[in-house]
Amino acid sequence: MGHIFHEDSPVHSSEAGKVKTEFGAKTMAYDSETQHIFLDAAEFGKPPAATKERPNPRPAPMPGTFHPAGVRAIVPSASAVANSVVCFLNS
Repeated sequence: MGHIFHEDSPVHSSEAGKVKTEFGAKTMAYDSETQHIFLDAAEFGKPPAATKERPNPRPAPMPGTFHPAGVRAIVPSASAVANSVVCFLNS
C-alpha cells in the first residue's frame, strides 16, 4: 500500500491519500501533471529461515524480475498532491 503525505509545514505532514501497489514497490518519480507515480518493483522469493541475529528476515528480490510500474494517484484533488511526499509502505 502506498501512502501519500502532504507537507503542511516544514515540520508537519498529513496523509493525503493511499494507492494500492505491488509488494516492495519503491518510489522513483511523481509527475504532477498526469498524477502518475513511477515505481520500481520485483518479484520476491520466500524469506530465509529466521536466525538469532535476524528473527524476522525479509524476502529478497528474485534476480531478473525487476520491472518499472506506474500507478495513477487517486487523491481528493491535484492540490492535495502539490508539495507532497510520496512514501510507500508495505502494509
